[in-house]
Parts: sequence; structure tokens; C-alpha cells
Amino acid sequence: MRRGDEGVTLIELLVCIAITGVVMSALAMSFIASTRSIKGSSARMANTHDSQMATSFFSSDMQSANLVAPGPGILPCGTGSPPLVTFTWFGTGSTLPPTELTKVATYRVVTQNGSRRLVRQFCTGPGLNVNPSPTTVVIAHNLNGTTPKVACFNSGNSTVEVACSGQGVIVAQLTARAQSDSGDDTGFDYVLRATRRPT
Repeated sequence: MRRGDEGVTLIELLVCIAITGVVMSALAMSFIASTRSIKGSSARMANTHDSQMATSFFSSDMQSANLVAPGPGILPCGTGSPPLVTFTWFGTGSTLPPTELTKVATYRVVTQNGSRRLVRQFCTGPGLNVNPSPTTVVIAHNLNGTTPKVACFNSGNSTVEVACSGQGVIVAQLTARAQSDSGDDTGFDYVLRATRRPT
């Protein structure tokens, strides 16, 4: 006997709903897993980018520095929390005739939008008339609550720290820690270490 096209039975409908539920659950789990993976990868990429930028600035400033000082140094640059370390160097500008310029780079922690950040503030000016209004670049985001540490050494292979002051500093190191987005103790350590260029 041939069956007509009057519709589906209740059992067929229940089987279809059950299969659809299984398929939708699998799709939802796959979407949640991929979203978590993308978020983790994005955080790692951001930390890697910050680390590269921080290393570039810190190395360049240390290599150029005539003077390294803990805190604000001899010439103020920027505002906010006390600087962790200040690099000062002297050079000439690009104008003709060349003018003597003093350049100052400070590293400090600032809080913006509830997030602690490591920033580089850069000031310049003729002679000792340095403009205290800086150009500010964020070089590390989402720092944890600990204060970054600065250590200085008098040789490249020495483990004995010296005062981060004056012209005797050969190596400077800044250590900071970014917290993870998940709130656990896993995070990202920034260890910036640079050697001064021989004079």
C-alpha cells in the first residue's frame, strides 16, 4: 500500500529534533573552543608586539645614553608616577646651523582606563631647556600590581649590581610582569636588558 504525502509522524519529528540538538551542541562547543583559542592567541600576539617594541626603545635609549639615572634624573620629562629609570643624551638637531639638543627618555608606570601600563616618555630641547611635555608611547599593557624593577651593572657579564647613576653604568635591565586575562598567575614577563655603546 502506498503512503500519501500527509506529513510526518510524531516519532519522525522527535528523531529529527534529537539529531538537530546533537548537531547544534557540537557546533556550539566548536564555536566556544575556537573563540577561546582566538582570544588566547590575540593576547599572546599583543604581548609579543609589546615586548618587541619595548626592547627596541629600551636598547636604543640605553645605547645612546650619556647619563643613566634612577628616577627622574637631572632634567624632568613627563608627568605621572615617579620614573623607574631615565636616560639622557646629547646630540645635534637637523637644522642648519646645527643646534645642540638634549634628549631625555623616562620609563614609568601609568594607570589608564583601569589598566597599569609601562610607558616611555620622550622629551627634547636645546641645551638644558628640555621641553617637559613628552611624546608618550605605551610599550607594555596590563601590568600586574608589582612595581617593575630596574637593575644596573658595570660590565656586560657581571651579576653584581651597581647604582643606576652616572656614566659608569654599562648594562641596564628593566623587569616587569603583565597579568593574564584569565586572572590566574600565568602572565608575561618583560625583561629588557641593554648595553651602552662604548664611548
